[in-house]
Amino acid sequence: RYRYHTQWDAEIYGVAEQSADAEIIAVGSDILDSVGLTDHEVRVSNRKLVEGFLQSIDVRSQEQLERMLRIVDGMGKKGSEASEAELGR
Repeated sequence: RYRYHTQWDAEIYGVAEQSADAEIIAVGSDILDSVGLTDHEVRVSNRKLVEGFLQSIDVRSQEQLERMLRIVDGMGKKGSEASEAELGR
């Protein structure tokens, strides 16, 4: 239940391209590799992207959108089968 974590920041100023975001992710991965933590996985989530997708499939009301986002947010903990069952309701 209790987990130890370390947090750090890296910033790139004055660059608006998405390649800058990718570079920051790569830096984090490279840092882990350089200290011998080579068995890691990087996951990227973008709530605006998910919201845009949901709106593109006609999830329009704020209530629907929030319900769907809660289900998507819980997928990692509940598993895909439980989340699919919730989506079917």
